[in-house]
Amino acid sequence: MAVRTVAFAAVLGFGIYAVLALPNTPFDQAAYYEPNTAAAWLTNIFSLSRVAEFVIGMTLVSTIRGPRLRVGKVASGSILAASYLLAAVNPSGIGSAALTLVPLCIFIVVLAQSDAAGEPSIVHHPILLRLGSASYYFYLVHQLVIRLENVTLARFGGLIHGLGMLTALAISLGAAELLHKYVEIPAYRRFSGRAYASTLTKSGGAGVSANR
Repeated sequence: MAVRTVAFAAVLGFGIYAVLALPNTPFDQAAYYEPNTAAAWLTNIFSLSRVAEFVIGMTLVSTIRGPRLRVGKVASGSILAASYLLAAVNPSGIGSAALTLVPLCIFIVVLAQSDAAGEPSIVHHPILLRLGSASYYFYLVHQLVIRLENVTLARFGGLIHGLGMLTALAISLGAAELLHKYVEIPAYRRFSGRAYASTLTKSGGAGVSANR
């Protein structure tokens, strides 16, 4: 059941994303790399082009407590890394997303099933759990911060641009943590009831990401 669910989710996402990314591949690579073009906006920002990712994520949840995938962490991680290297050969909309979709789904399920079984894993490290709790807001803010860096410091190039990117990362992480602490957790406390709010308070907000 788990294998069939993963396969279905991957094929569905591949098909949707391939159709949406088609105008960018491989005929107009320049348009894809230019951030202010309609093609780049349609592929990377337009809400409907990101729906498949959320559908796949929700679908994969049903596989966590199903039959274990017969793929180890190292093997699934290696396959995922190889898929990213392959996507780099044709870094278009379909190349960077669709080619990595199936390996990424498998890797996520393998880690999640290992986590559900209580097996030790590096993903249990407190720092990674903290980053994971604020990951949704990092997703929301990081592009805005990067764009700001691009129009202020990138033109200087070299060391200044490098330091600017590191600063952008720090600002994005800080903003994500603040939004998670002062927006997301209070919202869950307000709308999820007393029992769940108590769970959030004890876990420091980790429950938000676990139930997202």
